[in-house]
Amino acid sequence: CLQTLDIRALLDHIHVVLTRALAPAYTVKLTDRAMQEMMVISFLDLIFRQVEKMQVDVIVEKLVEDGVFALVIQHFEKFSKTFDEKFCRAYYFFLANLFDTEYFRSKIPVFFPSKDEKKRFAGIFESPVKAFVAAHPDCKKPLRPLSDTVLRFK
Repeated sequence: CLQTLDIRALLDHIHVVLTRALAPAYTVKLTDRAMQEMMVISFLDLIFRQVEKMQVDVIVEKLVEDGVFALVIQHFEKFSKTFDEKFCRAYYFFLANLFDTEYFRSKIPVFFPSKDEKKRFAGIFESPVKAFVAAHPDCKKPLRPLSDTVLRFK
């Protein structure tokens, strides 16, 4: 399925959807996992579960250059209190798989240009990731890249 998917077009769509969801005039409550605003995170999770089989650099560069990565973080920060556990899982696994790429490890400043952004990220994700891993010990190893990044940025 991902072989025939135009990843660039999908990332453009994700950008539009997240930008709309973060607009001040946006008033819809994000409780239905089938809503686009929720599904786009699941798409990112699916892509990054298989990212090593694709052109990692191209995908990750577009994710950062187009601002999708920043929008994903803002989306979680704004709406995470309304998300169910399954949806948070998609966020965590997307981020863990992204942070496990060589591209991310070699270009952290591209994702987080300042210490303040690193601290903000850690502040957003530290408690929910810790709680999720405590509730799901089997996820500790696959989420290690995310947990390690949060600890490093704290």
